[in-house]
Amino acid sequence: MSNNDSLDVFNLPPRIYNPGFEPNIGAVVIQHFETHLVKKVELALGEEQFNLIKASFLGPIIELAKRSGVNFSGKIFHFLMQRRLLLKETNLWFTFDSQPMRFSEREFLLTTCISKLVFFCVQCDLIDSEMLRKGKAPSKAPYFWTQKEHFTLEQLQKRLFEPNQLHPLDAEEKLSLGMVTLTEAFLFTPGSLEKIPLSRLVHASEFAIYTSQPWGKHAYRVLATSIQRINENTWARGTYEVKGFAMAILLWAFSAVPSLGSSFATECVTSRSEYPLCLKWETTQTPRFSHVVDVVKKMNSVKVNTVIGNPYEYSYLVASSHEDDIDFEEIVRLVQNGYRLKATDWSAGFIDIFTVLQEIGEQTMNNNLYDSKKLDKILNLLQDFNRRIAVIEYVLKSRLEKDETERCKKKESDIQEETCARTEEQSDKAGPNIDGDIGVDGDSREGDECGPSRDGEIDVDGDNKEDDECGPSTFEDSIREPNTEDGSYAGDDENSQKIRSEDDTTEPTAKDKTPTLNFSTPNFNIISEDSQDKEKEGISVSETNNEACKKSSESKKYCRKKRYVRERKETNKRKQGDNSYNDIPTRK
Repeated sequence: MSNNDSLDVFNLPPRIYNPGFEPNIGAVVIQHFETHLVKKVELALGEEQFNLIKASFLGPIIELAKRSGVNFSGKIFHFLMQRRLLLKETNLWFTFDSQPMRFSEREFLLTTCISKLVFFCVQCDLIDSEMLRKGKAPSKAPYFWTQKEHFTLEQLQKRLFEPNQLHPLDAEEKLSLGMVTLTEAFLFTPGSLEKIPLSRLVHASEFAIYTSQPWGKHAYRVLATSIQRINENTWARGTYEVKGFAMAILLWAFSAVPSLGSSFATECVTSRSEYPLCLKWETTQTPRFSHVVDVVKKMNSVKVNTVIGNPYEYSYLVASSHEDDIDFEEIVRLVQNGYRLKATDWSAGFIDIFTVLQEIGEQTMNNNLYDSKKLDKILNLLQDFNRRIAVIEYVLKSRLEKDETERCKKKESDIQEETCARTEEQSDKAGPNIDGDIGVDGDSREGDECGPSRDGEIDVDGDNKEDDECGPSTFEDSIREPNTEDGSYAGDDENSQKIRSEDDTTEPTAKDKTPTLNFSTPNFNIISEDSQDKEKEGISVSETNNEACKKSSESKKYCRKKRYVRERKETNKRKQGDNSYNDIPTRK
């Protein structure tokens, strides 16, 4: 628990400097990230063997070393060291704008290579022990430089780059030496005179086993231990040394504080993913310490990521808190829930729980109100969208109805034209019906405006109603002339039965049963019964579909009929000269 006796406060951990009291004095930071070794090792091994190293856990760091624009900034690194929290746990904590930031083994691996180093840290340390348990120890003899602890990085580089003829190098030993050289130079960076521990060389004889060791875990411990030893007395001399991959701290800070990254670095536009963070940046600056301080002072209420990424992802890599740091662990939870630490909190050394919870509640209410406003805006947008959809649907429906109407009209027009054409063709083949379209069965047919109606209307004098222009309704009347004074026809009995339709036929009287001579009147109804049925059927369809076409057809037929009647009159006159009247019965 906290050192404070009160239960309603959480104590804050001490810092190297209180907020606002950091000295505006820089220092020279010495680190051993020797990027030039990449090219030398590649020339010594050749492309094929060097590709094996690039495919290992060192691949992202090798790619970073080849970027000439990425440089280590000792001034920014020193700025962060001045704001480190003094905790007893192994995780490193820093502050920026009074907000805490964690750099643990998890963040180290997210910065270097999450896809490979996490696997190596958790799983691959079991490979060698498993092989030894089954009696599958390496078959070849180990290299002499892997058996003693008195070798330095400089000596290993000399053997790789300047081989001795007494001890020639084979391809496998070259590969192992190149791998060890780059691993020590990037992740551990010992001084030129510092001996490499035997524990880091014992597996170097086997490339597969060496690359399967948890080097990420070891590299973080070396870096964290070196930083935890740094304090105000260390840089009081103006120069201090850092062991391990110090570049990881710098690149992590650019992502933890986006404003810091945008001010002193340039993101890589070709980066395929968010991790590893070391490949997120294309260039970095090396500003003066005073410039760093001035830029940070202009930043107010900047965004600070206390934990990079999803805090529950790879959380097993975060070391547990020390029992003396329990209060700070609770404070971190409050910060992650929305509370923002202030400089006065650090000066007081604690925070009041009730005040913090009240502030979080008010902030939550404000966020809820803001969320409600956003929801209202979304609803308004949806309503506007629905109105737009309704207008579009109405326009589409109108166009579809219009298109459907046009198609129906076109279809009807095609049917009418086809019907008219068929009717006209049938009329041309059959010729006009001079008997007022009286069929074989005696029924009167419509089809001529001037002919008798279907009802067989009879005038007062017993004759069929006829239009003055049409003339006699039958061919027999058209060729017979009255031969009596009262204008009657010779041979016609006043009770003679006239031809009517079957519906108008009546039972003949006794007087009407007087036998009469049969006369043979020429039958000029030359249209066959089948063709008359077809003509009737065609005329009926025409009358139904197109009234205008009907009138036009009837007009044409009437003209043909008149012409045909004139021709028949002339023919009959010629026949009368040949005693054609002999067949006509005389009046009794």
